[in-house]
Amino acid sequence: MTKSRIMQLSALAGVSLMLFTTVGCSDESLEFSDLPQKVRDTAQSYSQANGDLGFKAERKGKTAYEVAYKMGAHDIELIIKEDGTLEAIENSLTFMPPQSSALNDEIDTVASLMEDAVEAAIVDDRTLVGKKLAEFERALPALKVSIAEDRHKLIGKVLTLTEQAYDSDDMLQTALYAVEIYRLLVNAMDFEKAEIPKQVSLLDYSGFKLSALAAKPAPDWPEIEVTSAEAIRLWQSVEQDVQNTGLHDLVQSLFQGMETAVTQRDRSMVVYAAQMDLDVVDLLEGYFQERWKETKGSIAANNEK
Repeated sequence: MTKSRIMQLSALAGVSLMLFTTVGCSDESLEFSDLPQKVRDTAQSYSQANGDLGFKAERKGKTAYEVAYKMGAHDIELIIKEDGTLEAIENSLTFMPPQSSALNDEIDTVASLMEDAVEAAIVDDRTLVGKKLAEFERALPALKVSIAEDRHKLIGKVLTLTEQAYDSDDMLQTALYAVEIYRLLVNAMDFEKAEIPKQVSLLDYSGFKLSALAAKPAPDWPEIEVTSAEAIRLWQSVEQDVQNTGLHDLVQSLFQGMETAVTQRDRSMVVYAAQMDLDVVDLLEGYFQERWKETKGSIAANNEK
């Protein structure tokens, strides 16, 4: 290779290095206080921060900045132009995997059979009730190695009563026995390894039982009173943990309405409140599953970084 050719290649390499330095590595770490005032104002306005949230900043190109900070379990990055315009927001959440429990998974599977049986019995779907009871009877022996012996025996006894009511074609009594099996199963779960509080799962029990009690032509009002009072106590024991104002107010209104319906002996309103109870449980379950990610789960994961 000639000397002139070597000199040309060296010059090209120098130009490439200069371009890489000035273009490829344009990001520049900055202190938050070094940012233009309008950029700082936008960051603090969006984050609703009165002070420094531990903002980290970088220059992005010639006319924009990236401002990053942590808000609870969320890692947030803002792209802000020099004039204060907020161009983009990236919001990422780091969280632990869902809770894992072989026992809870096993119980949940058979408990869902009882839920299905209760719902079918209330609407007098005899065929579906028989199918679910048969499936449960086949699944019950396997539970013997997972739950306490006395609880397993008690479930077997209540199952016998459930099947007797079914054979007598008393669908509402069948529902009432089946829902007691559901309660026994819920109480056998390991709630140290559950994202949803035990009280929320038992609100399902309350809703199913109230539905069956109120479906009777001559409702058992003393039992309805006891069951509704228990449901209200269950809600009161977890309501302080529901930080979503809209959800909290919805559930609170539901149980106030339930209390009024029972006091006034309004059977149709109890039926409605019981169904609302079941619907609200779905919302509460979703809320607590997300809460697990954003509190116990996600913060633990972020702290490991």
